[in-house]
Amino acid sequence: MHSSGEGRDKAEEVAKRYLDEFWQEVFKAIRRVMSEELGIGV
Repeated sequence: MHSSGEGRDKAEEVAKRYLDEFWQEVFKAIRRVMSEELGIGV
């Protein structure tokens, strides 16, 4: 059996990974908008 601490650690690891992926997508979208709308090459 896993202790509750191990489950929490795993949940935090998964949450951090999804948050990192989320921000990567946000920055990609910002760069795309800047490139397409403002004509700025990034």
